Amino acid sequence: MTAQAVPQAAAIASSVTGQPRLSQLVGLLAVPGFLKLCVSNGLAHSFGQRMQGIAVAWLVLEMTGSTFWLGVINGLPAVSIVLFSLGGGFVADSRDPRRVLMMSRAALA
Repeated sequence: MTAQAVPQAAAIASSVTGQPRLSQLVGLLAVPGFLKLCVSNGLAHSFGQRMQGIAVAWLVLEMTGSTFWLGVINGLPAVSIVLFSLGGGFVADSRDPRRVLMMSRAALA
């Protein structure tokens, strides 16, 4: 990180009060270290999830030898997404959105 980027990042961080504006968030991407962190974290996470899916599918196929169970394993995430989306949509529409967001983030922690 350059010496010039550090004061810029500090100025952006100190100016954020309440809800950050889009220009402030985009300004953080001008800091080289932050940009590298965001890109590498996104790529590593995505790559890791893909590799895990391939490994699990391969393991199921090796253990069972059945393409049926391979299809079941690959289809289960779609079923859970549909079921939780319906319930989550109902809760999000009927409750305070801020509270729903805070509770969902707390449940993920």
